[in-house]
Amino acid sequence: MQLKERIFSEPISFMFGCLIWIPLAIWIISLMRWMISGEVDLILGLTGMCMAVLLGYIAINPPAPQVSILAFVAVVVTMVMYPIVAHAMNKRSLKAMDVEDLERAYYALKTRPDNVAAKFKIARLLYDMGYPGHALRIAENCIAAMPQAFFYEEHRLIARWRITPTSPRAFDPIPCLECSQSNPPGNVNCAACGAPFLLDRMKGKVLPSTLGKRLMAAWIVMVAVLAGLPLIASIGGLVAVFGIFTLLVISVAVLLVAFRNPDRGVAA
Repeated sequence: MQLKERIFSEPISFMFGCLIWIPLAIWIISLMRWMISGEVDLILGLTGMCMAVLLGYIAINPPAPQVSILAFVAVVVTMVMYPIVAHAMNKRSLKAMDVEDLERAYYALKTRPDNVAAKFKIARLLYDMGYPGHALRIAENCIAAMPQAFFYEEHRLIARWRITPTSPRAFDPIPCLECSQSNPPGNVNCAACGAPFLLDRMKGKVLPSTLGKRLMAAWIVMVAVLAGLPLIASIGGLVAVFGIFTLLVISVAVLLVAFRNPDRGVAA
């Protein structure tokens, strides 16, 4: 059908086919940012861009009028979900930065076990990461070696932590991932094996760096199924059956590769 004829014969479908390019443009720009930041690898990002362009083309030239509407809905849902996904990625990045700071503090403590400043930094980071009970006990163990005249801010910080309402569960022991020893608040290293059990626990709480890759793969599969099935079905016959089966197999394979967990020791 010629474009001019479609404008008059299917105005609603044509309108959705044009409007879809607004959220698609946002999606393509977001993919570029994710590739630059490393959240999405180059191949997957370029594939996602190609899929976005393909989806826009199919919305403008649909095999059936309803395909434009379905494609528009799918892209709008993606746009609505984008702030949620972006927030999750930013949160993961911030947690990863905290874990890096925690690693540096543990390294400084390993180099010099009597490094009170490194222990207090561990306490600060633990408090910010949601472990106020353990943070307070570690800080209290440090404060005796930190005269108030020289460490006024640290003393004031501990005083604020003490008066801040805290759940009793914040003082529950934390098991070591290496030997399963329960460590009460105040321990920086495991009392049984000496492992940095708090650092290990923080690493396990950070969302995987493959989050962007997994979300991108799921979106590509959704677009492939949404755009590919109507096109293949329009061919008809055994070719259509074989094409649909191949598309579904490829989609499942992409999801399996993207969502596999190569490191079973890290929470996904």
